[in-house]
Amino acid sequence: KAVSVLQANNDNTDTAPEVKQANYQQAQTIVTDLDSQLENAKEDYQFARKSPAAKQAEVDFYKAELAKIDPADTEGKATYETMVAHYEGMLAPLTAAQVRSTEADLSRMDRQLKEARTVKGQMVPQVTPAAFAQQVAAVQAPVDPQDTEAITASKAAATNLINLSMASPELLTPE
Repeated sequence: KAVSVLQANNDNTDTAPEVKQANYQQAQTIVTDLDSQLENAKEDYQFARKSPAAKQAEVDFYKAELAKIDPADTEGKATYETMVAHYEGMLAPLTAAQVRSTEADLSRMDRQLKEARTVKGQMVPQVTPAAFAQQVAAVQAPVDPQDTEAITASKAAATNLINLSMASPELLTPE
């Protein structure tokens, strides 16, 4: 629904090009976030559907990896501690009602993502050379493979750059 509001704002003839571009980028961020949430929910559901032994083995694997981490690596340690706690909270088997509820939630999230992508696809990005250069720089920036937020931001920047390139091919150069 948020993407629909942004698209409606962009359709207003009084909306400035800078605002339209900001709306487009915000719509892209929303779509990327929805996609990430859906993927995480699917992964959790797949984990929850595993046998108790398989789930315990995965938790044990993450605990072993946590034990190997250098105590000075507080970020890596925090990541594995979060994963262990998350998966330990999912060790109990799902009830039939939980399975139905989770499947309904996944279906709803999938519909929302498809709708958001469709509406965003109707938005035309307002491309300036500065905005294009900013996206190129964001794509070229190094990303820590352990930082999931940086990876998500890098993916969003790459998607934005592709969209901007298609909307304004005149801004492309051979390099």
